[in-house]
Amino acid sequence: MKRSLSFVLVLSLLLLSACHAEQEQIYSRAMEKMSSANSQATPEGSGLHGELTIKTLITFDENSAMYFLIKEFMKLHPNVTIDVDSSVSSLEWANMSRAETQIAKDSFSSGISMEIGSGEADYIMYDVRDRINIPQLTRNGLLIDLYQFWNNDPELNHGNYFTNVLEGFEVDGKLATLPIAFSFYDLYLNREILDELKVDSESIETVDANKVLDWYEQARESHADLNLNFSSPGKDGLYYYLERCRYIDLENQDSAFDSPEFIEFLTRTNNALNEEPGLDQQLLGMGNNGGLLDANISYRKTGKYPENIFAWQAETFKTVVENARPGFFVLEDSFLPNLITMQQPKEYAAGPYPLTTSDGKLGVRSVEEFCVPVSMKNPSLAWEFIRYCISARDMEHLNFAEMGSSATYTNRIPLCKTTFQNMLADIDQNGLHDLSMGYSDFDTIDSAAMTEMMDQILNRPIVNIDLYSVDVDEFLQEFYVNGLTTPEQCAEKLQGRAYIWLNE
Repeated sequence: MKRSLSFVLVLSLLLLSACHAEQEQIYSRAMEKMSSANSQATPEGSGLHGELTIKTLITFDENSAMYFLIKEFMKLHPNVTIDVDSSVSSLEWANMSRAETQIAKDSFSSGISMEIGSGEADYIMYDVRDRINIPQLTRNGLLIDLYQFWNNDPELNHGNYFTNVLEGFEVDGKLATLPIAFSFYDLYLNREILDELKVDSESIETVDANKVLDWYEQARESHADLNLNFSSPGKDGLYYYLERCRYIDLENQDSAFDSPEFIEFLTRTNNALNEEPGLDQQLLGMGNNGGLLDANISYRKTGKYPENIFAWQAETFKTVVENARPGFFVLEDSFLPNLITMQQPKEYAAGPYPLTTSDGKLGVRSVEEFCVPVSMKNPSLAWEFIRYCISARDMEHLNFAEMGSSATYTNRIPLCKTTFQNMLADIDQNGLHDLSMGYSDFDTIDSAAMTEMMDQILNRPIVNIDLYSVDVDEFLQEFYVNGLTTPEQCAEKLQGRAYIWLNE
C-alpha cells in the first residue's frame, strides 16, 4: 500500500512539473477573476450565490467550529451551497491505528496533489498544512496568493488583525495559507531550579533550545535525577516543536542538519535524562502541562497541591504529580490560559515563555487554515466565505450554543484581535468553559494589555512550523530511543531526507 501511495505521489509531482506552463495560465486567469471580484464587492447578505466545496481529510462534526461556520454562512446567504468533501469521518479517524491514519493521510495527500497538478482542484482546502508541500505548490504557481484579496478588500480593517503573524505563512512573499487562528509553543520552567541558578525568572522574555539546555546542564551538576522534560514524553520535543526550522532553508531549498551546531544539539538533547521509574509506560508524557509541573514542585516542597486542577482523569494525573521525577520544563501550546498565565504566573512553574529557534525566530502554526488552488472556479465566492470565517465575533457568538452545540469558535489565538479580546472578556466574566486542566481562578483580565503583549510577542521574525514538515520520525527513533546511530549518523540521515524533500 505504501509503495503504491509513494508511486502515486511521485507521479503527481511529475505532473506538477509537466503542467507548470499551463498552470501559469490558470494562475493568470485566477488573478483576473480576483481583480474583477474585488471591483464588484458584494455586501454580506445582498445576493451572493453559487456553490463551494471544502476539501478536508476528516469530516466536520457537531464538535467542529467549521461545521457551524458553514451553516451560519449558508443561512446568511440562502443562495450559496457549501459541500464538504472528506476522506474519513471523525468517528472512523478516532478508531484507526497509527498505521491506518498514516495511510489515510498519504492517500489524501497524493489525491490532492494529483488534482492540483492537473488543474482539477475546484475547492477550498482546509486543514492541509502538514499534508501537502505548500512551498513547492506555491512556487509552481498552483496556489492562489491570498494577499490579492487580503490587500484589496475594502471591508477588511487590517488594524483589527494580528497581521505580523501572516509573515510566517508567506512563501516567497505570497500568502498561500490563511489561518482562522494560530498558536506558538511556550515553555514553563522549574522556578526552584532557576532560583538556585540565580536566574531572574521575571526578566526572561523568550527561551530557546540552547538557553534551556545551558540551564539544564548546570542544574544537573547538583540534581542528578532532574529530567529535562517533566514526565519524560521523549527527547525529541525541542527538535519537533521548533528547532528543526533553524536548519531548513526553504527559500534556498537547502538544509544544514550536517552542521556542527546541529550535531551538538543532537548530542546535548540525547544526553538529557528522560527516565520515570515511578510511572507506567502509558503515563509517560501525561504531565506535559504547566499546572501539573507546578503541582509536582509544590508536592515535593510542601506535600500538598491544589487538586482542583484536575479537569479530567483525576486519578491518572494524581499519579503523575505524586510519582514523576523532578523535571526542568514543560512544553505547551499557547492556548488562552497559557497566555493569561504569562501575566498571572503560577507559584512554582515560571513562565510560560515563548519558545524561539536558537537564531531568534518565533515558530507559529495554524490551527484552522485555508488554501485555495488556482484552478478554483469561483475564487471570489471562496474569499467571501474565508473573510466571514476570520471576521470579528462578539461574546454571544464565541460558541455555537444557539445551534445546540458546546463547540467554540477556537481554543487558540484568533487572527482577529476583536475576537481575541472578546474571548478574554468571556473568560474574565464566566471562567473557562473547556477542560483546561491545570488552569483556574484567574484574577481580572485586562484584554487591552493582553493584546499589547501579543503584539510584542509577534514583533519578531516568524516562521510557520507546518512548512517544515519533512518526515524524519524513523531516524529520530533510531537515535533517541533505540540508540542505533551516533549523532553524526543521525544528522547525515536527516540531511539526506531533507535534500530529497526540498528538491521534490
